[in-house]
Amino acid sequence: MLKFWARLFKSSKFMNRLADEIGVDRQIYKSALTEVGTNFANYEAWFRRSSEPEAEILRELATASCEPAAAGAKRLKVKFPKEQSIDRFLEQISRYNEGLSSAQMEESMKTRDASKATSELPGTDTAMQIIFMQLPLCGLDPMSLCARLKHDSFALGYVFGVADMANYQFNQPLPDGQVHTLDFIRHVFVETLGGEGEERFDQALQSQAEPEFASGRQGGANDLGNWLKSRGQVHAVGLSRHVCSN
Repeated sequence: MLKFWARLFKSSKFMNRLADEIGVDRQIYKSALTEVGTNFANYEAWFRRSSEPEAEILRELATASCEPAAAGAKRLKVKFPKEQSIDRFLEQISRYNEGLSSAQMEESMKTRDASKATSELPGTDTAMQIIFMQLPLCGLDPMSLCARLKHDSFALGYVFGVADMANYQFNQPLPDGQVHTLDFIRHVFVETLGGEGEERFDQALQSQAEPEFASGRQGGANDLGNWLKSRGQVHAVGLSRHVCSN
């Protein structure tokens, strides 16, 4: 029992760092996330496992937490309608999203331009970003996501749809368009999922006729398309919502 409370306290302290990254009140932030059932330990575990620079992963986790935090804050506002600090909290979340979304879009465009001048496939990083940003919200990491895709046709289709839309948005049509598209999607699967990415890609090719796969594929394509069209204002949450509800 003591170990449980120690872990809980440690995770709560880590969430303070995310609140500070966003620039919002720590207590309201944690209360809002608790309101929608967020497990703080998932965020800290993702941070510990990541090999990215600390500042970068903190920014990614803070961004991923904004939508559930805002949803939780709106619930708190219903319970405490006269509490103006909740209104300020929602305004700060919105400002953080607006500023960060613009920066993310600029970075995506820079990545696209840089990729065109190298052997990298344009759009790969953006596809991976859309997927990775959702994993802390549903307690997954790339390895556990890969394992889940073996039996989750919707999630498998979602990853395929994100990759397909990234190729459409970032790459010019080529004479051998179908072959190029499949090569790009395979590349995203391998880069996102690691060693078993090739197997999950082959599985995806065999699942095209399944209704759940088709639904996930459409959801993934829509999420990436809407994120780009809105310049980051519309968050991609289709994968995390599916995993959390199934």
